[in-house]
Amino acid sequence: MNFNPLFFVAHFYGFSKAGRLSSIDNLAQKFMSASHASQQAIIDEARTLTKSFPAAEQYLKFMEKAVNKGHDYIEKEHKRSANPSL
Repeated sequence: MNFNPLFFVAHFYGFSKAGRLSSIDNLAQKFMSASHASQQAIIDEARTLTKSFPAAEQYLKFMEKAVNKGHDYIEKEHKRSANPSL
């Protein structure tokens, strides 16, 4: 992919750097580079994080949609967020 997934997730969900947690960002980065088979384990880890960090819920939703709709979803959302008029 030609974009930084951490920036994309943060931008897509409106998180500033100040409001983000490195543990969640690290999971997002791990998710973006994982094989499809490994992504479910990362989603399970994100689900556990939501108990302690409600902000992780947005990351979890993004990850679930990416797995269910495929990585085309990520590219489409990236384009959509870059050009809201689409």
